[in-house]
Amino acid sequence: MIHLAENYYPAYVPWHTFSLNKLWKITKNPLYAEAIFVLNNELLKIQDTTNEIGRFYDPDHPEYGSPHASSDGVYTEGLAYAYEIAKLTGNKNHQKLYEDSLQLAVGNLISLQYTKDTAAQYKRPDRAIGALRYSTDRSGIRIDTVQHTLDAYRKILSVY
Repeated sequence: MIHLAENYYPAYVPWHTFSLNKLWKITKNPLYAEAIFVLNNELLKIQDTTNEIGRFYDPDHPEYGSPHASSDGVYTEGLAYAYEIAKLTGNKNHQKLYEDSLQLAVGNLISLQYTKDTAAQYKRPDRAIGALRYSTDRSGIRIDTVQHTLDAYRKILSVY
């Protein structure tokens, strides 16, 4: 019996997805694929589709933490792994769902990326170009944000 409502925390979804993805590839056990779908479907409930489109945040659940690009990056990365399993299992509904979500998520991450124009605030703007702001209203750069986003992009490219 699954107690999702009692045990769910979105920050764990990508990490479980990475593990379940590997377990499915080793065993082809459909329960691993189903677990990926259940967890990621729940995650999509907090993806913003109206305000900051593609961001993962639900103000009705402050216990999930504040929005920031590092979580957006790792959620996007996890969704890419979920998309891969949907594709490998031939699950067209989940493929479409995750593909649409990935498009929104990547659009959000791109909007946070420093360009020549937006990095001008730094003493060495050339070192910020390509990095991602912490959030829409905070300009700091975190290495985990950049790394998870790069890993997400790499995975997306490998499965499309």
